[in-house]
Amino acid sequence: MEREDIVGIAEQTAYQELEAELSAADYSLTDLVEPEVLEEILDAFTAATGFGSTITETDGTPITHYSNFCPLCQLTRETELGAQKCYHSGSVLGRKSLESGQVVFQRCLSAGLVDAAAPIVVQGRHIANWIAGQVLVDDLEEDHFRQFARDIGADEEEFVAAMQHVTRTSAEQVQKSAELLYVIAKHISEMGFRRLVDIKLQERLQVALQREQEATAAHEKVQQEIIEAQRQALQELSTPIIPVVDRILVMPLIGSIDTLRARDITRSLLAGIREHRARVVILDITGVPVVDSGVADYLNKTIQAARLKGARTIVTGISDAVAETIVDLGIDWSGIETLSDLQSGLIVALGSLGIKLTR
Repeated sequence: MEREDIVGIAEQTAYQELEAELSAADYSLTDLVEPEVLEEILDAFTAATGFGSTITETDGTPITHYSNFCPLCQLTRETELGAQKCYHSGSVLGRKSLESGQVVFQRCLSAGLVDAAAPIVVQGRHIANWIAGQVLVDDLEEDHFRQFARDIGADEEEFVAAMQHVTRTSAEQVQKSAELLYVIAKHISEMGFRRLVDIKLQERLQVALQREQEATAAHEKVQQEIIEAQRQALQELSTPIIPVVDRILVMPLIGSIDTLRARDITRSLLAGIREHRARVVILDITGVPVVDSGVADYLNKTIQAARLKGARTIVTGISDAVAETIVDLGIDWSGIETLSDLQSGLIVALGSLGIKLTR
């Protein structure tokens, strides 16, 4: 067996062992995905659907902020009993979704609005629920809301007035939005665990690298082979492809981009388009601090290559510094579709596929 094969097998084994170790570990959703990222995805979903939404612990305790919450639910949660009922309802709905293996929507056990829930499950462990809804499919009698306001100690007149602002929609629209919710929750789970494994793997690779640097000169050749294998593994981790929904890919780029990494980005993106039969690709460069003429040229070529593969490409998250550099260098990006942030990109991408979500 060649030495390169031995190194590859050893690294793959280490990765698999780390996966198994972390599968049994105790962690929360925020250990897997940064809260800011969760809330950005949450806000994009509510902007696209018009639903109120939050992500909670399995017992119903909120993890994220309340995105687009309707006034009726805000009044409910301002009372102690109302908040308890909301947490309980979210917990029950999440368990039902987990048991059924699919997204579930029903009247909430609090004010009676329609909610949907998708469980966030990582390596077989239920760690959170994504709750969305706060809409009415069928009108409820005013007496129902007055009685509920009295039960939880809320002001009846305020409650009835807030009822008039609840979004009315159809069961079909709730079903479509619930299915989208389930797909995104599934990918959050997978993306989060991959991120945790990648972080721990990089930490261990750094420790291994330090030990290798301290080894004797007699082992220098072997050390260099291991370092090269590690470099290649880190390059693969630096060009993630995230299929957020059918035919839509997101490639978030973080850190500096040199010409070598730019080539890797192009190859990874084209492979992702082919594998997922993508029609829309979002290149999010929020985390890219500098774009020089060489990198801009490679991004241009990447976008042109994606077009030849039949995929529309949207670039999001151009920082002020990057925008100034592009202008100062006279780089022509007039033919490239750009949007301010990932949320806007997701909304446009969904619309381009004919997903018409109304408030």
